Amino acid sequence: KLWLSYGDSIKAVNPFAREILLASSPHQARWNYGTWEQKLDPATWQVIGRHVTDQLLVPFPLIGPLLMVLILVAGAIVAPKRIPLILVFLAGFVAGPLVFTNLYFEHSYYWCANGIWLLLAVGTALAGTRPGPRSASRNARCASTRNPRCSMTSKRSRARPRTRSEAGNP
Repeated sequence: KLWLSYGDSIKAVNPFAREILLASSPHQARWNYGTWEQKLDPATWQVIGRHVTDQLLVPFPLIGPLLMVLILVAGAIVAPKRIPLILVFLAGFVAGPLVFTNLYFEHSYYWCANGIWLLLAVGTALAGTRPGPRSASRNARCASTRNPRCSMTSKRSRARPRTRSEAGNP
């Protein structure tokens, strides 16, 4: 608030910028946040959606959104415990345009800052689709027992010791 007050005191000296640039100006609030009519207009969200595909999904503007949804759904199905984290990242992704609707409508490059949230959501979903490393507790159990299911060696090497010729020594 202190910084905005200081900035407004500098801008107030400029007669051309006084009505447009002051943070307390209704024009500036409308420019930054948009209006309720704009937020509820489907045409606004079509333009914002086009900005997303043009800026974030550049190589795949047609299949990119479908691919993103597929990855997010697959990750949620395979690893449901990751759903809350994926939702947090998606909320971060949509928070910007929900709050600053007009700025995201007018400027296509604003999505570049929000892209990290989508990347985190997709990365979290993808990480949930692949099997993870063995847990530390399982490794400890396997180290303390002679359980054959824990062994990473072949059956042949467990059955008998290797001879010198098998080991590569003459």
